Amino acid sequence: MISRRELGIYGEKIAIEFLKRHNCQIITTNFRAGKNEIDIIIKTNEEIVFIEVKTRLSVFYGLPEYAVNQQKLKNIINCAYEWIISNNYQGAWRIDIISIEINNYRAKIKWFKNCGENFN
Repeated sequence: MISRRELGIYGEKIAIEFLKRHNCQIITTNFRAGKNEIDIIIKTNEEIVFIEVKTRLSVFYGLPEYAVNQQKLKNIINCAYEWIISNNYQGAWRIDIISIEINNYRAKIKWFKNCGENFN
């Protein structure tokens, strides 16, 4: 049986390979600020993107992307601000979610862009 932590690490590896195939430049992974963490930070031609990866072996308890609730999104935004400040970054940025469902050794990947856009 795979642990949640192992599944998360595996999902992040799948997401990184997926992003590389989409010509994204990986800046860092597992950036931490206090208790908060951002799984992957990339650079596109236009902006910095902070990515939360959610991986599931089953959708019995819901789709992976539904695990990013308002509190989790708030934590990601706070962590993103810490990265922005510590790197003196002044350009455009956004928050995305990569959802991975693994079934019969195949990964179904969905990329949700601008997930923090309507955050209050």
